[in-house]
Amino acid sequence: MKITTKILLGFALLISGLVMTRIIVSSMFSVDGIALSQMNTQIASLDRENMILKERIYSASSYTVIASDAATMGFVEEKSQISLSNASSIAIKQ
Repeated sequence: MKITTKILLGFALLISGLVMTRIIVSSMFSVDGIALSQMNTQIASLDRENMILKERIYSASSYTVIASDAATMGFVEEKSQISLSNASSIAIKQ
C-alpha cells in the first residue's frame, strides 16, 4: 500500500472513532436532559400543589372559619353579666 492510502485510511478510522465517541457522549447527555426535564416538571407540579395546600391552610385557619365552626359545634362565648350591687350617689340624686 502506498503511504497516502495508509494516511487516508488512518484519517478515516480516526474520524469514524471520533464520530462514534460523539454519538455515545451525546446520547448520554440526552438521557440526562430527559431526566432533568422530568425533574423540572415534577418540581413545578409540587410547587403548584404546595401553593394550593397553603391556600387551604390559610383559609381553614382564618378567624371567621374557626368562629363559625365553633358556633356550629356549640362553643359559644358566654357574656358576663354586669350588675351594680349598690346604687351610687349620682344615681340616687337623679
